[in-house]
Amino acid sequence: QPLDFVRYWLYAGMATIGLKRWERAIECLRNCVTTPATALSAVVVEAYKKYVLVSLIARGHLADLPKFTPSVVTHNREAFAAPYLALADAFKKMDADALAKAADEGREKFEADKNWGLVKQVQAGLTRRRILRLTHFYVTVSLADVARNVGLGSAAEAQALVEEMIGSRDIFASIDESSGMVAFLDAPESFASPAALARLSGEVAAAMKLSERLRAADEEMQADGSYVRRTLMQERRSGGAGVGTGGGGMMLPPTIGGGMLSGMP
Repeated sequence: QPLDFVRYWLYAGMATIGLKRWERAIECLRNCVTTPATALSAVVVEAYKKYVLVSLIARGHLADLPKFTPSVVTHNREAFAAPYLALADAFKKMDADALAKAADEGREKFEADKNWGLVKQVQAGLTRRRILRLTHFYVTVSLADVARNVGLGSAAEAQALVEEMIGSRDIFASIDESSGMVAFLDAPESFASPAALARLSGEVAAAMKLSERLRAADEEMQADGSYVRRTLMQERRSGGAGVGTGGGGMMLPPTIGGGMLSGMP
């Protein structure tokens, strides 16, 4: 039954929300919302509301729905999810005050939907993203300035959140407690992921291909009579010593890289 199908995806989304598997939750809730339908169901409405909140937590913006989403959802979401969309608009501005206002104005609805806990996580997520944005503008900054920039109450609160983000590898930084400064660092190169390994493998393959091309060009030039003659003439003009007995033997043409690519010493 269609209703059983959408319920399955809603419950799967709620379960993965509880596990903080945000991306999987987005996928489950999206499956629920995009199920073909000609009329809205309470299940789909509930799934869409959670979809908005989880998108903000996981990605920092409202994730677009695919083109095949039923029009009954896309045409009516302003009506059934207005407070949620207002929250998303405030989040997009990266304005903590605007987000707090949107949360307060919609609190009655959020609590009735049992989504207030997720709204609080959205607010916390904005603070984390504002700290992340600081890493694009500062190399070092005081914890007091971090607190002031992101709307935290004290340098101690800023330090606690920065340490939490370092622990979760959201940012790479070091804190000097004696000076109250935080230094933002570049992400260390890691080859543990499949993407990084593929990139490294590609670079090695490209280097090997270039080496083979140089070797082939080296061998081709050595076999070219005109190249040998030009090299002999250049050596004579420059007064270079020949290679052979007493320096009077036949001169041999140099190879690319001093013979390294062709195996010469």
